[in-house]
Amino acid sequence: MILLSGALAYAVISVLTYLAEQDIPSGWVAICLTLMVFFAPVLARALLRERTPARV
Repeated sequence: MILLSGALAYAVISVLTYLAEQDIPSGWVAICLTLMVFFAPVLARALLRERTPARV
């Protein structure tokens, strides 16, 4: 189940990236993908009420 979830998430992100690069420059897409690493803990805290450790 975890493998399927990971594969599906990767496929969805790849398709969305391809679609986004048709309308906006690839540099902006790269910046957005890079910043997702920082948004993930913030969204986990806000939406799932997860505590993040002090040292990440």
